[in-house]
Amino acid sequence: MIEDHDPDTGERKRRWHSRFAKKSEAEGERIRLLAVQQTGGYVPPSADTVGEYLDVWLSAISTTVRATTLKSYGFQVRRVLPYLDAVPLQKVTGSLLNSMYGQLLECGRADGTGGLSTASVRRVHAMLHRAFRDAMRWNHLSRNPADAADPPKQEASSQQRFRTWTADQLRRFFQHVQSDRL
Repeated sequence: MIEDHDPDTGERKRRWHSRFAKKSEAEGERIRLLAVQQTGGYVPPSADTVGEYLDVWLSAISTTVRATTLKSYGFQVRRVLPYLDAVPLQKVTGSLLNSMYGQLLECGRADGTGGLSTASVRRVHAMLHRAFRDAMRWNHLSRNPADAADPPKQEASSQQRFRTWTADQLRRFFQHVQSDRL
């Protein structure tokens, strides 16, 4: 049992944790929970799902981000819901997110014609990281599961690759600028 005080009313609340086969296990968990509570890291158990939380999260941040950012986050949330909608928020793990990223790469397009690009999956990861960070601040999570996930590596785009001149192009350039004073 963990005792806590309601911040609004000040009255004492008790939370029961019962899933232990032995009294010694329960006592060890009680000591751990008391230590966590003293450091301010206690997060009460919750049955909220990822879908429910993301709906609340989008509403809560709507006044703190630009309209285009909110629209983008909403789009990313719609990509995630088929995979995480019914998953309890406190049960999300890095490996679950990695599995979802793999599925999005393979068959994540809304029209069902293939997978998403790595850049799109990385945007999904960034949105989830922000959402889970806010969940930590709002005392829904004790850790950010996106920290334990590995989004796909960014592909080098054609704009990021260096293009070099051939020997013939370089020779023509030097001939062209030979008489230029600069």
